[in-house]
Amino acid sequence: GLDGNAPVIIVGSGHDSTNLHTALSFGQNHPDALVIVRSFRASPFMEEVLREAGAHPFNLGELIIAGMPDEWF
Repeated sequence: GLDGNAPVIIVGSGHDSTNLHTALSFGQNHPDALVIVRSFRASPFMEEVLREAGAHPFNLGELIIAGMPDEWF
């Protein structure tokens, strides 16, 4: 994690399912790691699975929308 000794792993391929599987694999092999996982589409299932596994998901689509001015909608 953030103590400087454990690895920090950021998973961000172009495929959400690949990111999910990769993050779960890293989490099993490196239980002390801080695992951050990018997804493009919002997926409550994926977010729940990742959080239960101790990973930290973030959704790119929501970040893009949050950064757009209200008058664009």
